[in-house]
Amino acid sequence: GFCVISGLAFGIDAICHQTTIDANGRTIAVLGSGPDIITPTTNEQLGLHILESGGAIVSEFAPKTKAQKYHFPQRDRIMSGLSLGTLVIEAAQRSGALITARTATEQGREVFVVPGDIFSITSKGTNTLIQEGAKLVTGITDILEELPGFHDKPDETQQKLFSNISEQEQTILLCLSAPKSIDQISATTRLPPNTLPSLLTMMELKSMIKRRLDGTYQRE
Repeated sequence: GFCVISGLAFGIDAICHQTTIDANGRTIAVLGSGPDIITPTTNEQLGLHILESGGAIVSEFAPKTKAQKYHFPQRDRIMSGLSLGTLVIEAAQRSGALITARTATEQGREVFVVPGDIFSITSKGTNTLIQEGAKLVTGITDILEELPGFHDKPDETQQKLFSNISEQEQTILLCLSAPKSIDQISATTRLPPNTLPSLLTMMELKSMIKRRLDGTYQRE
């Protein structure tokens, strides 16, 4: 299987690390600070889980070094260099994810991009990458066919995670590696609580998720 590498930041980074751990996989977090300082501090527990699950926390900065804005472009080149390929899910026109994608290209690595709404600010960067020649991804097979030695047929869960769905639906599916209440989903995904009930209902109708007897939600 894959080792998932990300930056232990809010949002998609944290979801990638946690989902990998929940699937009994290994994940590496590359920091823009010293290895003993996890930023944001709310992800410190996740950092411990990464180590406990056999993963690693990597940094080129000395212990006790606090994260600085200019550290992150330096960090990004390590993430792309350690990887066979870089998958960009969301990126505004000026985004750290674009720096990672560019360094991946310079290092001869594959760059994969999930297309987004042309009117969304967080899709401006991703759609530009596709225009520039990055591989458009609508399913896990789009990634596997570009990586030598990884041509196995993906299972149903992998297909569901990377199927052609909206950004919000994808975020919720990634979040539901284990059953969660609506409050837990809101806290993890940072989606507005007032829009979640209708969104979850639509996902139930599409057979993406189901509501359990205890009121929590899980993937179908």
